[in-house]
Amino acid sequence: MSTIPVVYPPGAVKKRYTVSCYDRWEYPDDEAWIDQGEFDVASEAIACANRVIRKSLEHLRQQKPKADAQELLNQYHHFGEVPVIRGEPKVPFDTRRTVAWHIRQITSAAAR
Repeated sequence: MSTIPVVYPPGAVKKRYTVSCYDRWEYPDDEAWIDQGEFDVASEAIACANRVIRKSLEHLRQQKPKADAQELLNQYHHFGEVPVIRGEPKVPFDTRRTVAWHIRQITSAAAR
């Protein structure tokens, strides 16, 4: 996959990490990627990726308020926004585990 180069204005300092996402509804070509933010610190990039996942899951949950964990996961696999953290050094971020964690939080809160 080729990437679109980011052009920075003169004197601008490039951040170390970029969080981008694509919607699973579309094939992730260059035009489907949406930048969510640029960060100097890995923990900030991870927090941003978590917000992307949570927002996406909450939106899907609004569409199907009675969805159980498995149905919400299926909806995410078809329609969810998938964040990717780009930068060096690589950031250990496991999208699948993070999605599963947020789904447990969302569905267990609804069961109370």
